[in-house]
Amino acid sequence: MDITLASGAIKPLRRNDKLVISNLLFVDDLLVLCKGDTHSAKGIIVALEKLQQYTSLAINKQKSKVFFSKGCKNKEVIAEIVGVLIGSLPMKYLGLPLTSIYPKARHFSPLIDKVRSYIEGWQLQYLSVAGRAELIKRVLHNVISYWYQSQLRKN
Repeated sequence: MDITLASGAIKPLRRNDKLVISNLLFVDDLLVLCKGDTHSAKGIIVALEKLQQYTSLAINKQKSKVFFSKGCKNKEVIAEIVGVLIGSLPMKYLGLPLTSIYPKARHFSPLIDKVRSYIEGWQLQYLSVAGRAELIKRVLHNVISYWYQSQLRKN
């Protein structure tokens, strides 16, 4: 069985005609994004079985969860097909908040806390003005940019 998106075995999320979201991979994490229907759930199972067959890598169903948008029907049926528990949003993935709604100011409190902890840990009195500027540019800018870019991809 062909398990590519082109085969229709898994129906991807479509934001518009040009943007099709199917999965995110990071080291040993896999986030599969698809329509919340039984057809796609069965396609995911086939894909994961093929992955295990060809690579001997298998998902840990005790650590895995399935998440749904508000309008999804058959949540329990789909979770049963996939064989994992239903999770709830918001949650963190790679340190970033995942929500089914546009992020609110409260979703960014971990970012503010992280930036605050960086600043409090620095011995700024020992740095020149140029050193402080470079530190802010290199560290804080990258942390904030990472969060900002992730929000752009989700919206």
